[in-house]
Amino acid sequence: MATDLSFSVIIPTFNREIFLLDAVRSAVNSRPKNTEIIVVNDGNKLLESTKNILDSLNVTTLETEGGVGASEARNYGAKHATGQWLLFLDDDDLIQNGYWKTLSEFLLHGNKTHH
Repeated sequence: MATDLSFSVIIPTFNREIFLLDAVRSAVNSRPKNTEIIVVNDGNKLLESTKNILDSLNVTTLETEGGVGASEARNYGAKHATGQWLLFLDDDDLIQNGYWKTLSEFLLHGNKTHH
């Protein structure tokens, strides 16, 4: 199951803290044990209240030099990731309930209908 896999969820953001917190909460609320969440801020400094929330959710926060773009922010997060599998979310994406279970089963066992 999911405990046999480890994931790194990388979320780049650029000045969209309202959306970011919803995306992070959806990832946190549905993640299996071996999952780290990394937010890569490519915009203005995050508000102190946002930093506090991210810290309380055990989210790693990284900052680029600013304005490098989503692709470079994703790559920066990937360099710091420790999971076996990298998942990239936008800062306005939400993870559906049951996503991790389905994904883990597919990664562990494949889609048997195509074998």
